[in-house]
Amino acid sequence: MKYYNKINRNFNYNARLYFNKDSNNRQIDTTPRFWVELTRLNSVERVGFTDEGANRDYGKYASNFHHKQETISDADIESLSEEVKKIKPYGHGDNYSSTDKYKDNIKHNPVFQSFYKKYWSNNKDKIIQSDPYPYIEVNSINEVIKTSHLTPENPPSDTYDEDEIDESIYEDSFIVPPQDYRCAAEEINVNFEEGVFSISGYNRKPLFLGKNKRYVFNLVLPWEDDYGIDGFLHPLRFSTRHDGIHNGISSFDSGVNITGSAHSPGKVGETVTLITDDNTPRALYYYSPLDKEAGGFITFPQSCAGDMQIPYASTIQEADWHIDPRHSWATEYYLSKSTSDTSTTIAYSGIPDHGTGNPERGWVGFPNQDSTYGISGELRNWSIPKEPTPHGSAAHTVPVGPAGISLNGTPIFNARGEALPEGTTSFDSGHTHAYANIDSDGNGWTEWAVSPFSTDVKHRHQVTNWIVQESQSECYPNCEEEHGVDGVGAHSHLAQYKDKTQNLVFDACGGRPNSSGLYHCYKDPTCQYTKISGEHSPIVGYAFDGYPIYGPREESGIMLTSAMLDEYHGHNDSRRGWHYHVTNDFPYVFGTGYKGVPDDSNFNTAHDSEY
Repeated sequence: MKYYNKINRNFNYNARLYFNKDSNNRQIDTTPRFWVELTRLNSVERVGFTDEGANRDYGKYASNFHHKQETISDADIESLSEEVKKIKPYGHGDNYSSTDKYKDNIKHNPVFQSFYKKYWSNNKDKIIQSDPYPYIEVNSINEVIKTSHLTPENPPSDTYDEDEIDESIYEDSFIVPPQDYRCAAEEINVNFEEGVFSISGYNRKPLFLGKNKRYVFNLVLPWEDDYGIDGFLHPLRFSTRHDGIHNGISSFDSGVNITGSAHSPGKVGETVTLITDDNTPRALYYYSPLDKEAGGFITFPQSCAGDMQIPYASTIQEADWHIDPRHSWATEYYLSKSTSDTSTTIAYSGIPDHGTGNPERGWVGFPNQDSTYGISGELRNWSIPKEPTPHGSAAHTVPVGPAGISLNGTPIFNARGEALPEGTTSFDSGHTHAYANIDSDGNGWTEWAVSPFSTDVKHRHQVTNWIVQESQSECYPNCEEEHGVDGVGAHSHLAQYKDKTQNLVFDACGGRPNSSGLYHCYKDPTCQYTKISGEHSPIVGYAFDGYPIYGPREESGIMLTSAMLDEYHGHNDSRRGWHYHVTNDFPYVFGTGYKGVPDDSNFNTAHDSEY
């Protein structure tokens, strides 16, 4: 085999594929069922390129490598060889030997075990009987030992998908599996210890579940806490590939319901329900989005299947109001919630339950050298409609001050400042332009808009930094006097607005007080919840029209931009209905108008100035 190291030398090794017939890949087994070990260093080549590098003609740069070192001694070779054995796939941590860590990871990876077993079965004539374990000598890089096949963080998923996972590696390959590897109970207690999930005393235990069943995973003590800000949070999620988002795969959420704290997911007391049916993938993984290599493999053998079609009702985690402060030291924080038939009332102390410092600017709170204002701690009552009502013929304008609140009661201000001169930058209000051919910086063109008077007449606008440029347009068949009657028909454009956050200084949580001492934010309230990739963000607040505000990720886990949302800065999906989203780009939370009818009792102009 060959290893490509950082100093551009290829180490050509012999390796062995071993087989332990007494192992069933349990935590208590001394070795995996199949595993690989390096044996003899054959040679060291000076420069090497991957197949991709060769395809890109990187060989033309070969003369630039190692121009200061023409030779390498035998002692250097042996020293570097030993270093190779400490990196991937062996070097995974300092808590115990790297080779043991590698073998432990291989036990819980059915992709590798299936691949190794297949190679073993296809090369039985090469098996060498040895004590304590038989093996096959592997001499060619094109055989079983490729770096990508050795590394647990990078399974060969492009070659071996779930349909090729061999369940017999656990069930009936050579021996009958032990009782603890039979079909799992439908209620499963999960611990988190030594950096991994533990079930029935076994770390990263493979699970045998059945289709057409309901499984409830309870997060229970013991539960590890590394005492960081989110050190006790270890969310349990599922994915169709090993280690989920850590390998670029979104979490699997079909039939998955989660109860517990949405702003602090993955702590003791939370339950995760998985309802399976005939469409559930044959292989899943359980994992933690906040902890690498913490989970294990799930398979669905026919012998574990249920005989009932269980109805699955998708539920969404409710708003997780911070009745208890997110941080126990926030003793001046207060929030209570009361409800009536029509509204939810939030009483808030005006002091957040997170820090208000800015370490980069050298201050720990307000006032400071950037702001002479302090946080007043004014008690406020916010009223949120329980059942949002879409607006009538005209949208209600979003005010310049508080337009909604986050789940700890902090008001969210509208980030739109004064209008720019009309025609400088604008959105088309006479009809809708969708974005098309836009690069990651928001530059390109809108889709063509067809005239309401003739389908043969159309135009489009150039887009710069996600803003439609009225003065830079293309028309078909022609443009006359900036979209005259003979061009696309008369239509108007509304001016774009300035981002009033650009000249303001915020704390590390994106908040600041105004001149009345009212602490507020304009953007994603990042310190109020734990962000998890690969899934839809939780509710982070409510607009004053009653529609929920979610974090920046949509159902597939993709980060949204304002250009991907409608004019109210929201969208609709099948599970949540219409809702707002925060984004990392202007206008951050709100459009020019509300989607629904706001409760105007929240608008207190005496204390809610924007500055």
